[in-house]
Amino acid sequence: LMILQGAWPPLIILGIVTTTISAASGCMIGAPRVFQALSADNLFPFLKFFAESHGEHRLPYRAYVLTFIITCAIILIELITNFFLAAFAIMNFACFDASAARSPGFRPGISWYNKNLSLGGAILCVIMMFVFSWKLSLVAFGIFAALYIFIKNRKKSSKVNWGSSHQANRYRKVLSNVLKLTHSEQHVKNYRPQILVLTGNPAARQVLVDFADCITKGTNLLICGHVVPYPSLVGATVIAEKLKERYTQWLHDHKIKAFYCAVSQTSLRAGVQILLQNAGVGKMQPNILLIGYKDTWLSQFEEGKMAELHDYWGVINDAFASNLSICIFRNGNEGLDTSGYITDETDKFFLKLPQMSITKFSPLADDLSRGIKKKQHRPKASNMKLDTIRPRPIRQSTMDALSNVMHRTPSGNLAHVPSEGSFGGHPSNQHQKVNMKFRNRIKDGVVDVWWLYDDGGLTWLLAYLLTTHPSFVEDAKLRVFTTCPRNASPEKVQENVEHMLKKFRITFKEVTVIVYEERELYPETQDEYNDIIEVINADSENPGISEEILKENEMRTRRFMLQREYLLEHSSASDLVIMTLPVASTSIVMSPLYNLWLEMLSRDMPPMLFIRGNHTSVMTLDS
Repeated sequence: LMILQGAWPPLIILGIVTTTISAASGCMIGAPRVFQALSADNLFPFLKFFAESHGEHRLPYRAYVLTFIITCAIILIELITNFFLAAFAIMNFACFDASAARSPGFRPGISWYNKNLSLGGAILCVIMMFVFSWKLSLVAFGIFAALYIFIKNRKKSSKVNWGSSHQANRYRKVLSNVLKLTHSEQHVKNYRPQILVLTGNPAARQVLVDFADCITKGTNLLICGHVVPYPSLVGATVIAEKLKERYTQWLHDHKIKAFYCAVSQTSLRAGVQILLQNAGVGKMQPNILLIGYKDTWLSQFEEGKMAELHDYWGVINDAFASNLSICIFRNGNEGLDTSGYITDETDKFFLKLPQMSITKFSPLADDLSRGIKKKQHRPKASNMKLDTIRPRPIRQSTMDALSNVMHRTPSGNLAHVPSEGSFGGHPSNQHQKVNMKFRNRIKDGVVDVWWLYDDGGLTWLLAYLLTTHPSFVEDAKLRVFTTCPRNASPEKVQENVEHMLKKFRITFKEVTVIVYEERELYPETQDEYNDIIEVINADSENPGISEEILKENEMRTRRFMLQREYLLEHSSASDLVIMTLPVASTSIVMSPLYNLWLEMLSRDMPPMLFIRGNHTSVMTLDS
């Protein structure tokens, strides 16, 4: 056709031959190098042979030979035109996609480049494929689709990163959506629990992380906060980045959709205040603070570790003062600390970080200044001498030790973690039980909700979320308990609660109304109270709780002791107990009396979640 339309046929033939040679030479240069890169990334099995390069310019001779054979074979079966057009279509669309993502890394060298021209070229190539032969076009599309799916799956397992335009587009879309969310008005129908859970090292508090994940379920914001006990220095930023890299991968490997956020502060309370102020972005900020119950508070009181206790009480008080909702979770008598079950060397090292001393100087200068001879090799983290007396300013040697641990892990980075369900090695049955407690569904479970006052509906919302998929108590029977004074009608209270739950579309098994009566406490309850008071007020000259405060709150304390008896009577065999968190003044929260109340309510009970909303409605009757 071109010869018939041309002025001089030999010129047309020369042009076709020249164009063919140019295209073929381009493919013979470019395609083998791309194939060599694919082989080097180990995306295709048994192709490592073609990753070999030769000479100063790393020429892929082996890939040249294979490309020549494949090209000849495709020419013989008349697929070459469709493959050329498919390759050009993909190349044009890749340029358009990178331009649409507005990635700073995509900088075309041609000044008159236009992304719409690239998109039009891609569309024209696809149209021409079907004009030539729709059957061969479907075959070509099938081959390209199979290769794409295979490379995509292999890329995930081999952790190869090519900086694709898909990554750039994902960032652009997320940023755009977060900005739109920031300027949108909130509505109670769209309320979501966005939780900041104070886990510390997530690997050492996995039960707390798993429990929080049962609430957020990967569809709500979950941030694992970690206050690293170091002064807030520039050197601590490097440590925080290493920790972030490590535990972000740990969360991913344990299939927990959450963010890890670490700050360095010598005071727990000051660190949490920083997290409360800065965690999140825009409207994606925590509205619930979830902390674990401090099981060791009595022993710390005996040992005189009052600074730690005041920090813990201060965190609770700051949550109240910040108008945040707060949840306190107690895992029965088992506790939340699973660090004793960690056998992985890298995780053990991170647990020892708070004990290590560091300065901003280089390790060589620091060692020479102390008269230590130069070492041929840096010490390994497993045999480093740890300063267990007190944390001091951060020293470079700890960052070197972090790198040392990183290089000694099998994967070559801090992402190496033990397999799910264990922390490496051969875990004991006890370890498996602790590690998987809130990951395995309890069949025919029972969840008790003790609703003592209205907090905006957060108690009901979290109870609903915990009993829906996925959760360790999904589809559990929900039993509701509430109280009323003697002068009120229990039947009327029960009717009102049942009517409210039905309007909120919350499925429940039964509602029980307990009428408070003035009766004598059981001797065991009184003995437990006396034992705690004896520890708190062991120093008669400087008692933990003054007689004045005890007398002022005598009626409330007695009420909580009576509440304990009701809890043991009705909920001691449940799988989870959800209860309204007692509200108190700052002077009470910052004293051992508040911990005494929580201790009396939760001791010897199943896993227990105390909830206090901020009196903002989180549930609505509208669909």
